[in-house]
Amino acid sequence: MKFWFKVKKSDNLSLFKGYLLLHRKLNTKLVNITNLPLESTEQPRNISGSMQSPRSPSSHPYLSVSVTDPVKLGNGVQAYISYRVITKTNLPEYQGPEKIVIRRYSDFVWLRDRLFEKYKGIFIPPLPEKSAVEKFRFSAEFIEMRRAALDIFVNRIALHPELQQSEDLRTFLQADEETMDRFRFQETSIFKKPADLMQMFRDVQSKVSDAVLGKEKPVEETTADYEKLKHYIFELENHLTEAQKHAYRLVKRHRELGQSLLDFGKAVKLLGACEGEPTGKAFSDLGTKSELLSIKLQKEAQQVLMNFEEPLKDYVRYVQSIKATIAERGTAFKQHCELSETTKLKEINLDKLMLTRSDKVGEAEIEYREIKAESEEATRRFERIVKRMEDEIVRFQEQKTEEMGVAFHQFAKGQARLANNGSNNRPPPSGDTVPNNFCIIEGSETVQDFVQMQLQEIQDNIRSRRNKIFLLMEEVRRLRVQQRIKSVKAINEDSELEATEMPEITSSIPFLPNVTPKTLKQLYSTSVALISGIIFFGGLIAPNLELKVGLGGTSYEDFIRSLHLPLQLSQVDPIVASFSGGAVGVISTLMLIEVNNVKQQEKKRCKYCLGTGYLPCARCSASGVCLSIDPITRPRATNQLMQVATTKRCLNCSGAGKVMCPTCLCTGMVTASEHDPRFDPFD
Repeated sequence: MKFWFKVKKSDNLSLFKGYLLLHRKLNTKLVNITNLPLESTEQPRNISGSMQSPRSPSSHPYLSVSVTDPVKLGNGVQAYISYRVITKTNLPEYQGPEKIVIRRYSDFVWLRDRLFEKYKGIFIPPLPEKSAVEKFRFSAEFIEMRRAALDIFVNRIALHPELQQSEDLRTFLQADEETMDRFRFQETSIFKKPADLMQMFRDVQSKVSDAVLGKEKPVEETTADYEKLKHYIFELENHLTEAQKHAYRLVKRHRELGQSLLDFGKAVKLLGACEGEPTGKAFSDLGTKSELLSIKLQKEAQQVLMNFEEPLKDYVRYVQSIKATIAERGTAFKQHCELSETTKLKEINLDKLMLTRSDKVGEAEIEYREIKAESEEATRRFERIVKRMEDEIVRFQEQKTEEMGVAFHQFAKGQARLANNGSNNRPPPSGDTVPNNFCIIEGSETVQDFVQMQLQEIQDNIRSRRNKIFLLMEEVRRLRVQQRIKSVKAINEDSELEATEMPEITSSIPFLPNVTPKTLKQLYSTSVALISGIIFFGGLIAPNLELKVGLGGTSYEDFIRSLHLPLQLSQVDPIVASFSGGAVGVISTLMLIEVNNVKQQEKKRCKYCLGTGYLPCARCSASGVCLSIDPITRPRATNQLMQVATTKRCLNCSGAGKVMCPTCLCTGMVTASEHDPRFDPFD
């Protein structure tokens, strides 16, 4: 069965194709939408996103948790949201088949921290983040999204084969509020903080001692599987983050479009109220249709937010949780290596003491046994983490494939439903006139066609935007030409204009103005003259001057003799020498800086127009006038002269003698293309 529906090519279709490609990149299963009804009712979903059928308690052991009924309690800064957590199970470890407790967000944080501390190597599901903006903390949309995320969090734990056996999970699902508050207070009480501070102090002390003593950095795990896992997780995080950003933009676009249609509908209705019966009724109908379409867009934006953007955002948090587990594995490997090295050193020390028959053999042997036991425990802990992570990554990939497939399934259904609703508001097209934005989606087998269509659309978009840029720049050029024609008194002054038309270069020296080719030559000449004058003064004139030192008028030579210094020092005045050398050095340095600045700026210029942004007009040979192309007829009488050829303003350059440089687009800079950051073809 095939479905025909209309979508807007530049928006919905491109987004749909892009998400299909991203779906393939994330190694997820593509959902077949060929047999997908547009208005079908959804089956019950478990909290991980997969479809499930209702299970009876007597079939096999099960544990089902739901987070419902968020309620705001307290006022002001002390306000918080409480949730009703309903547990249904037939496991013997739990108290009865159904239990209802009240929990707040900090209780979920306590459960996550406890599981992360006890189950090293297991990917603990993430929690939704807190709202950074105070006014959004208690908005209905934020509360509902947090409730759904908390529901996903606790059900992922309940479905995990190891985490569902946790005593902390049973406490969380069954304990009353007072017991839960006591557990949470013990976990976050002030008596635990000194241990954390001491651990931080020991870590800092170890790093400082390693840096001071020049110890080598601890060896990091470099196995092929570990590096492959890290690369996969980091790449997955980048792709998911990018997809979540585009989903956020899509939701924002739907909401803005819906609000615009709503405002437009209201304005059209007011306009219709001012008109007569036929026109007013037409305007009123148009406003009503706009408001209906606005409501549909707002609903679709909410559906995309909950069924597409939020799952992507949730998996971004999930990947960050996996990165925290990878960091714990690195810490365990570091402890394993350090304790192994310490065990070897203790063993060597024990052998030395046994050879020397020292009295400290017993104490050293006890220390060796303790360190060896700690090393073996660290090795077992590291191996346990590695084994758990191998199983967890397989489980994570299967879960990701299923949940991302459902998310893309819901997104495709929403786009199809939106396009179908939009097509119902339009009359069916006739056989001869088919709109340009009409397309056919047959199913998942047309993904390759979508890829080719997407590439072609991008190329066409770039080509059209580039042509638009050229047209705009040509219009700017014509305006500049007209302005210059008004200021030019005669065409014969083109040579002078060309000399002054070269772009100025910003000087790197703060107190100097912009540099032009003419002022640059003057700067070179002035610098050479100053350096020559200073050298001449310091080398020839200054030694022949009789300089006075001090208030008494003592000559410099007498001053040197009075201090019993070598008379060779009297031949050179240190003040004159330092002044001459310093002045020459400063001027030379400034000139070198300026020369380097000019070279760097010239590299950025367009090689074709030399930075002017214009090229000589080839039609009029840069003269601005062209010969008249009207046919010249020879008079019948032989004694009459031929008509003199006439000239007129060149239509190509508007009489300016120059046209826009197509290489730099009148910018005077290096080659501009569709990849040039100065021009955004998609803006």
